[in-house]
Amino acid sequence: MKKSLFILCCLPTFVFATETGESCSKIEDSTKRLECYDSIFVKKDAGKEEVTAEKSKWEYEQEKDELRNATTYLARVRSTNTIDFGFPYDSSGLNLMLRKDPKYGNDVIFSIHGQFNGCMIDSCKITVKFDDGKLESYRMVGADGGSNDTLFIENAKAMKTFVDKLKKSKKLIVEASFYNYGKGQFTFDTQGLEWKHF
Repeated sequence: MKKSLFILCCLPTFVFATETGESCSKIEDSTKRLECYDSIFVKKDAGKEEVTAEKSKWEYEQEKDELRNATTYLARVRSTNTIDFGFPYDSSGLNLMLRKDPKYGNDVIFSIHGQFNGCMIDSCKITVKFDDGKLESYRMVGADGGSNDTLFIENAKAMKTFVDKLKKSKKLIVEASFYNYGKGQFTFDTQGLEWKHF
């Protein structure tokens, strides 16, 4: 009876020692001791990595026009990779922005420190893939001011389709044609988008 009582009294101490790794230090065999430490500490660290991986890359902004009592809403994300276009642009990433503007309406915008090819006079197409889905094409137009570093999805229906898929996706790959370079691909981490403006 006394032995049983002694074991029951020491059990909480043993559990605490196991959780802190003290029991691992008592193991003489180095391989088993390492396995013991890994069983306690590696799992905890892996959990932390998973939480970090879920963090959204999206940035949000609101621009208030006090004079007109109107607000522009923006959500933007930058590609995880860059392409070296050479001088004067060097290494450039692609930017993706969603915009709801009281003057211009709703837009899906791609911009780059470089030049898109063939979209300034006529519309052109970009090719995209959401997660492991099929390839899709979207017709794009350049900016009204003639700048060739910015493209807009051409029509409202295509824009809605794109944004609906974007909200559900974790990854987006975009292929476009660039001046003096040809076709280039950019990858985006798109998970966690919160957008209710269109």
